[in-house]
Amino acid sequence: MLVGTPSYEDPELPDVPVIANNISDLTRVLTDQNLGGFSPFHRVAVPAAASVAQVGDVLVRTAEEAEGLLLFYYSGHGLLGPRRRESYLRPSGSWPC
Repeated sequence: MLVGTPSYEDPELPDVPVIANNISDLTRVLTDQNLGGFSPFHRVAVPAAASVAQVGDVLVRTAEEAEGLLLFYYSGHGLLGPRRRESYLRPSGSWPC
């Protein structure tokens, strides 16, 4: 499951346009039979503008359907939570979910 967030609705988070290339390049490597060896039919890509809730829904569904290794890859901003300084992935859509 590949999640990449190249642009943000939040003006305080700068866009990172190279993330779109990062996701497409990683997909090519992972699905190349001589490199990653993953089947392209089992790849799950989340839309770049997905909200926190959408990413969570896709992750839960993908985990339930997985029959072996589940690779989760995220490229984008993260934030520190107000309590205990937890780290949170920060997809593009509204915050909080």
